[in-house]
Amino acid sequence: MQNVLNEPFDSFQLPTPCISLLGDYLELLITIPNAERQRRIAIAGKLDVTDIAAEPDLAARKAEIENSMRANRAIVPPVSLL
Repeated sequence: MQNVLNEPFDSFQLPTPCISLLGDYLELLITIPNAERQRRIAIAGKLDVTDIAAEPDLAARKAEIENSMRANRAIVPPVSLL
């Protein structure tokens, strides 16, 4: 485990597995409220909502990524200090 608080902020590089995992997680955190908003708008406009990700699917994906983060605890916690 590496303490990023002791690293120079402008030159520190995240490990590759962290970048991918955090990127997926951040994208999902943005997608969840956007999908909900898109679904409400589509329903109000009487449009097809089958192509919009369902809330249970997104919640399951979020849980899967969080479990992966827990499994890789040695990688993720220092990143959360940024």
